[in-house]
Parts: sequence; C-alpha cells; structure tokens
Amino acid sequence: MDYIRNDYLVLEIEGKRVQRYETLYFDTEDYQFYNMHHNKKGTRLKVRIRKYIENGLIFLEIKEKNNKSVTAKRRVALPYFPQNLMELKNVIEAAGIDIMEEELQPQLWTFFQRMTFVNPIHKERMTIDVDLILKNSENELLCENLVIVELKREKNQHDSPIIQWMKNHQVKEDGFSKYTIGTALINSEVKKNNFKLKLHELKHHFVFDFQQ
Repeated sequence: MDYIRNDYLVLEIEGKRVQRYETLYFDTEDYQFYNMHHNKKGTRLKVRIRKYIENGLIFLEIKEKNNKSVTAKRRVALPYFPQNLMELKNVIEAAGIDIMEEELQPQLWTFFQRMTFVNPIHKERMTIDVDLILKNSENELLCENLVIVELKREKNQHDSPIIQWMKNHQVKEDGFSKYTIGTALINSEVKKNNFKLKLHELKHHFVFDFQQ
C-alpha cells in the first residue's frame, strides 16, 4: 500500500489507531428490516446499539434509507448497553425517535476492529474493518481473513487514490452490509435467494469458522 501511504492520515482515538466496536442489531421477529434489503426495497431501516470500546461511548443508531437512495442516520447516547430497547423507552422517546421498540428483538451481534483513514485533499474517509465476528442466539461465526473497506466521499468527488489503487490491482467494488450479509451467513432460517451469488463468492474467497 506504499502507493497511497502519503495520501491518507490515520485517525487516533485515545492514542490508539485500531478501535474495537461491539454492535447489537435489532429486528422484528420475522426479520422485517432484513427482508427489506433482501427484497431490494427502496426504503430500508436498520436499528442497532453500538459500543465504541476505546472510549466507552454507547449509542442507539438508526439508519433509514428512502426510495431516492438518501440515507439519514440518527443516534442518541445511552447510559448503558441494554439488550431490550424497552429498558430505555423513555430515553428513546425523549430524543424524538419512534422505532416501535416494543416489537424489536436482538437478532445479531457483530464484533470487529477498525482503522480509519482521512484524505484531507480529496475530502474522503476510508475505514478498514478486520477480525469480524458474527453471533446470534445459536451460532458464532468467525470471519478469519475477511477485510471490509468502506469509502465515504462527496458525490462530486471523482479522484480517489484508493479507488485507483483497487482498479490497478483488479479489486472489484461491491456492497457489504454487516447486518444483512451477516444474518444470511449465520442464520439458516431467513430467505437468501437474492444473496446467493454474493454468499458463494464470499465462501469461495474467505474462511468462515462456525463455533457452536
């Protein structure tokens, strides 16, 4: 990666360049949010609680995508990490958030480590996630050699050192949702016809180790 070494600054938090994340995703009993994505609905919703291990901050985060592909993210700080949203119903309502919390259940845990890089010239931010662990009430899945790179930048920004590097090395760009793909990987009950090709490619290139 010497090609892009001088283009990005590494974000440090509490003096550390690698940050650990612990996330619990909520969904309805029949996986309504998962199915929105699987069925390619324009409107999609994710509800999660995320803990930033290094600084101890905990947030309820709601990501909502409309049928114009515009994503809005809201979050509210939480005093502790609940596993039942009804525990913090008053906090959620006080923040002006309506997410039918009484109908949502914890469905998937994710654990991973992240490094964040910022390009001050091109105004873009790149995150690299490794050591992903998926866990539900029945299984635990270790994604041993999977690396997830996400790039966020302004829509009118066309030049990007990392994108040029990936093109030079024939690395294909593709979407990856930790919740939806993670659920498809670890849960045998959900439908996954529209994810079959992506799941096949993942299982062909990466090691997934089930721990029961």
